[in-house]
Amino acid sequence: MKRSLAILLLLCGCATPGTYQSQSLFDGTREVSVDPGWLPNGSMPTLSMGAFWNDKMGDEIVFKVHSMTGGQMKRLRINIDGEFIEAPSIDQLSSIGYGGIYNPVYTTHRFKGSRKIVEKMVSGKRVVVRVDCADKFFEGIFSSDAPTTARPAFKKFLARVKAAQAGVPIVEPKPMKAGKQ
Repeated sequence: MKRSLAILLLLCGCATPGTYQSQSLFDGTREVSVDPGWLPNGSMPTLSMGAFWNDKMGDEIVFKVHSMTGGQMKRLRINIDGEFIEAPSIDQLSSIGYGGIYNPVYTTHRFKGSRKIVEKMVSGKRVVVRVDCADKFFEGIFSSDAPTTARPAFKKFLARVKAAQAGVPIVEPKPMKAGKQ
């Protein structure tokens, strides 16, 4: 089972979720984001989770949840070692996208979180995420440390958020100016 899942993930082009930081040329805002990572559930993973932060948000963080099975997401609940946390929805409706032949339809929804919640999630022993939809629910294990899962990338994301909040300079390449190649 694990072997077939690994082969499927390789065929889908899945890789370790990336973390990114940048600074706006427009107003100097620092931004940190993490690509969605899988939340395995014992069978075929159906959920992935990413996040976004900028320095105008303070300790607030936006969770971006993707569902590979469709469905209008209503709420996000997180079980961290028996402590239940609910992240309120930011969006009125989930957005629907087309991901190609291996993932033809997916939905995305944003939820309001905090740095404190992310700190608990990355340090928790057993962390399970549940997304409730209008007529069904989906669950996934956040506390997995496999390469394509969410937690390893969220650890890097959290470190970058803390560094940005502490004023550590961004060391990524600067974007090219318009008109110069």
